Amino acid sequence: MSQIKNISFYLEEHKEIYEKLDLFLKQFSSLKNQRDDKFLLQVSQEFYSYIQELLLSHFDKEETNLFPNIKEQLAIEIYNRLLDDHEEIRQKFIRLKNEFADFEKSPEAFDYKTKILFPSYNLIATINHHAQREDKYLAFDE
Repeated sequence: MSQIKNISFYLEEHKEIYEKLDLFLKQFSSLKNQRDDKFLLQVSQEFYSYIQELLLSHFDKEETNLFPNIKEQLAIEIYNRLLDDHEEIRQKFIRLKNEFADFEKSPEAFDYKTKILFPSYNLIATINHHAQREDKYLAFDE
């Protein structure tokens, strides 16, 4: 029973993540056809703070508290895929933060769409896909 409650906690967190990422996606999408460096700066900083403070700590909790408890119930390929997803998201986040640092130094000479906007879309899509995959595989116990 405790494991079901534990899994339910993570599934609920995923719902919150979906909602927050949808908000960021809408904000980034508003910049697709009209450049606004000040708004891009604001949205990007909020997005990166969210990833850093909440999402990466969510991953740490899953890797420490959840995954070891369910490892035996998942096929090894699935278990490894979930861990690989976390690492892929971390790496995409690091690359995006580095691009953003370059943008902050010289926004006027920066191709914001290919360096910030589209990679942000991609990161959001990757996170959503990963969370959906986790939801699918964690639901085995519900």
